[in-house]
Amino acid sequence: MDGLEKFVAKLQKAKLTGDLWIDGSFITEKIEPDDVDIVLFAPSTIREQASLDQLLLIEQIEELAFKDDVYYCDTYITYHYGKDDQLYWIGEYMRAYWTTQYGFSQARGVQGVCGLGIEVSHG
Repeated sequence: MDGLEKFVAKLQKAKLTGDLWIDGSFITEKIEPDDVDIVLFAPSTIREQASLDQLLLIEQIEELAFKDDVYYCDTYITYHYGKDDQLYWIGEYMRAYWTTQYGFSQARGVQGVCGLGIEVSHG
């Protein structure tokens, strides 16, 4: 869990916002799992508005850079688009994809997913 906490702190420090879905055996079986699977649902405009530090963090997430001996996190990022955007259905498809990946288990059927909203603190 330390790696997950460090990863979330990194997102908060970089002021990246979005919905974080967390999957891992700690949700259903283990208090201290070997790793945690994470997908960040971010606004499609995040790259356009990102600082250099934010862009570097986005690239690290995309390159699975947190799958190491410090974080033990398999990280992914996907984007959601406004309903008027031509890519809207890509975002919806990706949400359905991750719902299937994290919400079902061959052994147990339907399973829970932990969600965490990442917001910037202005205090």
